[in-house]
Amino acid sequence: MSKHESLPNAKVGQIIRLVETLDVLGGISDMEGLAIALEIKRSSLHNPLNAAELIGIVITNENVKLTEKGLEFLGSEKKSRKDIFYKLLIEIEPFTTLHRALEKKKNIEKATAINLVKSKVEAARSWKESTTEEMWGVIVNWAEYADLFKLDRKTNTLHISRDL
Repeated sequence: MSKHESLPNAKVGQIIRLVETLDVLGGISDMEGLAIALEIKRSSLHNPLNAAELIGIVITNENVKLTEKGLEFLGSEKKSRKDIFYKLLIEIEPFTTLHRALEKKKNIEKATAINLVKSKVEAARSWKESTTEEMWGVIVNWAEYADLFKLDRKTNTLHISRDL
């Protein structure tokens, strides 16, 4: 996971809102200005910003800046955005491992999937049960947006959404 030991607790909508706002600001902003433009506290910027950086659509140094991938994402229609998100997500653990497992088995029970997540994301090994459930929601949110996999909420089983 490189710089990020864990997945940031941010939903796709928060990530998209952040990059769309950054685009309105000219593709670059300091964190304070971005927080003001988003009408959130600077401390609330942490998770969506780390998520956008993890998937590669922004970079942060002294400022927050859209990457080429971020500009491509913003310049795309809804379906293309999902395709771009898919391509970015498939390169990140635990999504890579979950997708490979689903290619082999076609469906995986939630408990097995969570064990796979914990095998690939070191910080997940120490999550409390409530944090595990919260972060599981983030994983499913990102994956379903990208059509990477779908969760059958009745059976708590993951199913592959598309082929590579």
